[in-house]
Amino acid sequence: ACLGLTAMASRAPAAPEVDYTLEDLQVAAYEELSVEPADNGQLGVQEMTASTDLVFLAVRARLNVQWTAPVRQISIPSNAMMLVDDAGKKHLPIGQFQHGQFRPYESAVYAYRPRKWPEDKDSRPVIYGGVYAVPKATTSLTLKVGKASAKVTVPSETVPPENTALNVTVQIKGARLVNEVKSYVSRGGVKVPTVVSNPNGKLLEVKLVVTPREDLAAKRDSFGWQAKWIGLICPTGHFAPAGGGYSSSGHLRRDAGYMISKDRAGKWRTGEAVLYFAVPDGTTRFRLTWLLMPVGDGAVGP
Repeated sequence: ACLGLTAMASRAPAAPEVDYTLEDLQVAAYEELSVEPADNGQLGVQEMTASTDLVFLAVRARLNVQWTAPVRQISIPSNAMMLVDDAGKKHLPIGQFQHGQFRPYESAVYAYRPRKWPEDKDSRPVIYGGVYAVPKATTSLTLKVGKASAKVTVPSETVPPENTALNVTVQIKGARLVNEVKSYVSRGGVKVPTVVSNPNGKLLEVKLVVTPREDLAAKRDSFGWQAKWIGLICPTGHFAPAGGGYSSSGHLRRDAGYMISKDRAGKWRTGEAVLYFAVPDGTTRFRLTWLLMPVGDGAVGP
């Protein structure tokens, strides 16, 4: 005789229900937006939106999440976020603000419960921020983020695009001309030394200290930036994007990234970096830019 066994399909337990509401709603209206430069920043050019029929709404809200013992995280997909006008038409987000510049990327809400919950309930605020394009005649809308909603009144006045240079203080601690710097390339576990130079002039080595704006500490736990955000303008008008900065592995990279954290008191630490720019021979003075916005003047030292 054969013994027949019946396999019972087991279902994964359903994710615990998460309750939340929208609070501290903020709305700003723009006639135009500065698009994040990305590689355009390397070319010294700027991209702006150009629409006469639309107004751009930057919407920001805090999610008051009712954390419980079973609820360790919250996840809301980008397609669950929208503005709905009085006629019932849905307007999906077209992007988000990142360091004061518009990024045409989707953004979801994904956050974890504070580590020391329930004693600490507010150290990790859950923030939603999105950018929407709606007809200029629109006056009122409803913001929907997952199952939460809130009424939105379109501001009667628009504001100019944010000056991203106001988000940070950049100190130039030193600058000198060098003929070359050392780096390497690595593939398949083999590290090959390289030398980086400027065939048409010199390399300008600039030492920077970056400090984020103090009030940003209430909105985020860390502040990240990249070497390619930094540019340099010579007195002749020549624009030089950052040729690179050293990563933590000692590799000179154009897209080297840097992260600034907060101290125990919730204040920003400072971030230091050494960047290199290809400049013409004879360069003695320069103006530094942050996402194409001027942040300070410097001079070549001995």
